[in-house]
Amino acid sequence: MANARELLMKIRAELRPLEEKILRHHYLAALETGRLPPEKLRIFAGQQYQIIASDLRSIAAPLAIRQSAAPTLPAGRTRGRERCA
Repeated sequence: MANARELLMKIRAELRPLEEKILRHHYLAALETGRLPPEKLRIFAGQQYQIIASDLRSIAAPLAIRQSAAPTLPAGRTRGRERCA
C-alpha cells in the first residue's frame, strides 16, 4: 500500500504546477468575482454538455460491442440473481 501512496504523492507533486496555473486562470477569477457575463457562462455550460455527451458516446460504443459479444446462457438459466430470457 505504501507504493500506491508514494505514487499518488508523486503524481500530485508533478501536477501541482498545472493545478496552480488552472486555479489562477482569468476565467475562474472572473467567475469568482462575478465579472463573468451570464452569456459567457451559458456558452461554457453548453460546450461542456456537448463534450461530456460526446465522451459518453465514445465510451458507450466499445462497451456495447463488448456486451453484444459476451457469451449468453441458455434460456431459463440464471447468472447470479438475474434471470436470462
